[in-house]
Parts: sequence; C-alpha cells; structure tokens
Amino acid sequence: MLLCSRRIRTTHGDIFKERMPTTNLLERFQDSFMQISPNGWVNADIFKTWLRDVFLPLVKNKRKPVVLFVDGHESHNSDRATLEMGDANGVILYGLLAHASHTIQPLDLSVFGSMKAEWPTITKRHLDREEEMPSVINFATLLKQVWETCAKTERALKIFAKSEIFPLDPHKALGSGKTETARIFQTEEAQAYPINISTASSPLSHA
Repeated sequence: MLLCSRRIRTTHGDIFKERMPTTNLLERFQDSFMQISPNGWVNADIFKTWLRDVFLPLVKNKRKPVVLFVDGHESHNSDRATLEMGDANGVILYGLLAHASHTIQPLDLSVFGSMKAEWPTITKRHLDREEEMPSVINFATLLKQVWETCAKTERALKIFAKSEIFPLDPHKALGSGKTETARIFQTEEAQAYPINISTASSPLSHA
C-alpha cells in the first residue's frame, strides 16, 4: 500500500501481485487507485505513476514549490524521469534522514500504527457478519473502513507537528536521542566526542 499524507488531505493506493484482477476491486473505494507489480511491492514505475496521476493533480493549484517528503526506498529516487517530472511541476522530492522514519516521518508516527490496530477489529467484524475471510475481492471494502477511521485531516495536521516538519523544528527531532547511534556500535572516539546538536546540520533545515 502506498500512502501519502499532507496537511490538507491523505491519499492512498493499493498494490496487487502479478496480474490485474478481472473484477473492479475498488468499486466500493472509488477514492483509491490500484497498481500491480511482480511481487506486490511498490517499485519505481508504480511510484512514478502515482506521482503523475494522483499527487500532481492534487497539488496542481497549490503555491509552488511543494515539498514531497519520502523515505529512502529506492522506488523514490532511482528513476531520473520521476525526479525531473516533479521538478517540472514545482514538486521537490526530499528524502528523509535514513533510519529515522520512526522520528520524523509523519505516517510512521501515527497513521500506520492506528491502521494496524484497527485492521483486526474491522476484519473480525466482517467475519462475524458475513462468515467469510478477508480476500482480494473484499480487501478494498474493508480497507476503506480502516481508512475512514484512521486517515483524518485533523490527524494529518497533528502528525506534521509531531514530526517537527511543520512547523519546522529540526533540533528538537535530532535532540530527542532517537536518531543517535546505539552505544554498542559507537567507537570509543565517538563516545568521547559526542555530536553537538546545536551545530549539527540537518537535512530538514535545507528543505
């Protein structure tokens, strides 16, 4: 599943494995979109399609430039045409600090966790009512219920503030200790000369 949260609206897409289904699996979730890949995971082509067909239309009339924060997955930065398409439309694809999505990635801080917690409740309710297991056929219908519960505008506003991306506060994120190297991996020299957060450069400070 490919998710995007912005301070106004949250969007998502479903990724299925190997072949396009013969039935319209999104009939009851019209706000969603569907892609296929060999293994069911997002890849560079899917990300480019999502950027072109979903994200760019959403921000077409927004003041530019627009910054799209992405994690370090290779699908986000391996295709030059995708980066150029974003640039041509006033969208800057900005990679978040590696191994720090649990600290500064808005979706990781709220939406993913709440969706994972809500999914068992929705599927159990479906099983009790319909006496059938979740499947590819009813997946989008069940996901819509989870989505409408968890992906709310007010939550998007809060998670941007919690991640210190907006309003921007890079020193708070870096000073939390969550981005520090585990002590077991630190050399004696690194422990003797810890980083001064007040002078350390943050990728977010250049966004």
